[in-house]
Amino acid sequence: MSEPQETGKKLAVLAKRDSLSILCELRDSPKRFSNLPGNTDTRSRRLRELEENKLIEPTIVSQRRRGRPIVAYRITERGTVVLRDAEALAKEF
Repeated sequence: MSEPQETGKKLAVLAKRDSLSILCELRDSPKRFSNLPGNTDTRSRRLRELEENKLIEPTIVSQRRRGRPIVAYRITERGTVVLRDAEALAKEF
C-alpha cells in the first residue's frame, strides 16, 4: 500500500463516528468501556480500530477475584498528538 493510501486509511478511522469523541474522553484520564460514548457495537469497533492504530491502549485497573480483570482504556502519546493536530485543523475551518 502506498503512503497516501496508508494515510487515507488512518484518517478514515478518525472520521468514523465516535472516534474523536472517544479520544477526547480519554484525554484527561483512563475510562472503562461503559463510560465511553457510542452504542455498544460501535464503541467496540472504534476501540478496536483505535487500538490497532496505537492511539489508545487497554490498561488493567484491578483484578477480580475470579474471571477477567477490570480494564480501562487510555490515550497513548501518539493518540494525544493526533488529537491535538485534529483540534488544530478544526480551528482552521
